[in-house]
Amino acid sequence: MSGEITKPSANRPPTPQEFRQQASALATGLLRDWVGSERAHESAGRIATALSASAAAAKKPQDFYACSPKSVATCIAVSALTGIMPGTGSHALAYLIPRKIKGVMTLTYQLSHRGLNALAKRCHQQMAAIPIGYDDTIEIDPATGDCLITDVNWDNPPLTFEEMRGVVLVVKDTSTGQVATSKFVAKKIIEARRQQSDAYRYAEQTNEQWAKDASPWHVWPVEQSMKTAMHYAVGRGWCVIDDTEAVRALSTDVDSDLPQVPAVDVSAMLEAAGGEEEIVGEALDTTAKLKQRAKKTRNRKSKAFYDFRKRLEDAGEDREAVMEIAAELAETELRDDDEFRELEATVNAQIKAIDAATPDEPEAPQSEQLFDDDGNPV
Repeated sequence: MSGEITKPSANRPPTPQEFRQQASALATGLLRDWVGSERAHESAGRIATALSASAAAAKKPQDFYACSPKSVATCIAVSALTGIMPGTGSHALAYLIPRKIKGVMTLTYQLSHRGLNALAKRCHQQMAAIPIGYDDTIEIDPATGDCLITDVNWDNPPLTFEEMRGVVLVVKDTSTGQVATSKFVAKKIIEARRQQSDAYRYAEQTNEQWAKDASPWHVWPVEQSMKTAMHYAVGRGWCVIDDTEAVRALSTDVDSDLPQVPAVDVSAMLEAAGGEEEIVGEALDTTAKLKQRAKKTRNRKSKAFYDFRKRLEDAGEDREAVMEIAAELAETELRDDDEFRELEATVNAQIKAIDAATPDEPEAPQSEQLFDDDGNPV
């Protein structure tokens, strides 16, 4: 039957056609889980395009088909949802990078700094990340934290991480053309994020050239620093990227290069427990329960985040309703989550926009008092 998904035999790996069918079906399911059936249907038409772009973005076809179908489906779903397709070369908005996670080849979706800016432009903002070297001069307003570049050597920009002092991040409102903010992101902040990169740390630990060639921080240190400054701006509310598609892409991008929880080594546990299988069994059971609890927490966060955002959209310019949502958000147990900090920034921006659009009520005219309380002329 045409369009029917062919299941591969257990004795052989799936053919490219079977792999693509399976990944497409999984991507469709992910879209439904993320944004509901109606929104998923709107994005479904881009799945085939995303699949073709994903396969073409691989340096070698075997790298693409060697990855797990689920990880490929995640990349396809994010691409289809956002319309930001992966590519190759310096102009790409997003890249696909295969990584081995817990022994499984996994395809990861990573935005470039150009891809982050593409998401910002959809929210009527534009970010400019300017690498600053140690010979450049900046001034920072202590009252606002705004940064002004006073002297920069444009002919000799920093080309390596060692030459870079930090990044000046400028956010412009594209609807007005006005600069909303200009902040300095110090190298120390960027270095802390670099140290969390799984690919960077692995390349440093092994000192293997192939690992360095596969690490974005080794290949494009300045561009990665610019991207990190942009993520920092979004996290601090300097640039508010608040639509559902963009938030999903941001979360996937951040998760793609963070260290993964290592797999449980049962043999090592048995040895440590002196061969007591019962003790190991209890430990594994506890671990499984913790993982299940963590999964439920992530699902609860995702649903709560979506519900808050939907209520904000429905509230529109109703200041009282937005303030009520802000009060609830301030009391939630999830307020320390990165996505909720971004949502708080969205609430603040929405209230600010409402206040700016609401004209001040004129004061009631004071009636002129001609006589005092005793009836004497004033």
